[in-house]
Amino acid sequence: LQELKKSEHKIKQLERQYAWSKMARQVAHEIKNPLTPMKLTLQVLEKKYGQDKYLQKRIKSILNQINSLTETANTFSKYAQLISGEYPKSPEEKININKLLSEIVAMYENLENITLNLILPTENIYIHGNKTEINRILVNLIKNSIEAIENQGTITIKAEIKYDKIIISVSDTGKGISENVKEKIFEPNFTTKTSGTGLGLAIVKQLVEKMNGKIYFRSQKNIGTTFYLEFPADKQ
Repeated sequence: LQELKKSEHKIKQLERQYAWSKMARQVAHEIKNPLTPMKLTLQVLEKKYGQDKYLQKRIKSILNQINSLTETANTFSKYAQLISGEYPKSPEEKININKLLSEIVAMYENLENITLNLILPTENIYIHGNKTEINRILVNLIKNSIEAIENQGTITIKAEIKYDKIIISVSDTGKGISENVKEKIFEPNFTTKTSGTGLGLAIVKQLVEKMNGKIYFRSQKNIGTTFYLEFPADKQ
C-alpha cells in the first residue's frame, strides 16, 4: 500500500510537471512572438531619432522592458525543455567546489546588514557537472537567502564531503518558510515574492536532478532556512 501511494504521488507529480511544461512552452511562444518586431521597430526609431534625447530615453526604457520580457520567456522555455528532456546536454567537467564557492561569495562581499560566512573543507572537493549550471543554482539559493533577511542577518555557505557525497548547504537567519507552503516550494509558479516568474526553485530542482543530485531544505518560521544540495563526489 505504501508503494502504491508513492507511485500514485509520483504519477500525479509527473502529470503536473507535464501540464506545466505545456503551459510554459505556450507562454514562452506567446511572449516571444510580438517582441521581435517590436524590438526591431524601436531600434529603427532609435537610429532615426537618436538626436532627440527625450525620445531616445523613452525608447531605451521600452527596450529594457522588452529585454526583461524576453528573459522571462526564455525562463519558461528552459523549464519546458528541462521537463520534456529536450534541454541541450551541457558540457561537463571536474569542478573544484572550494574554488567555485569562493568566487561566488566574493561577489557578495559588500552586502549591507548581512554577514556572509563560508565554511570549506581543508582539502579541495570536486563534483562532475556543468560549471555554469552549478553557478546558477548556487546564485539562485543565495539570492533567495538575501531576500529572506528583512533587516540584519547571516548567510552561511558550507561544503563538506560525506562518504561518496558532496553536500553544499546555504543557510540564512531570515523569516523562514511557513508550514502551509513547504510542500509547494519546488512547484512552478509558486513564489512568496511580489515579482518574478515563480520558476526559480522549480528550475533549480530540475537542474540538480539532471546532474544526479538532489535538493531539500529545513526551515523554521522566524528562525531561518537551510537548503541542501547533494551531489556524487568526483574522485577521479
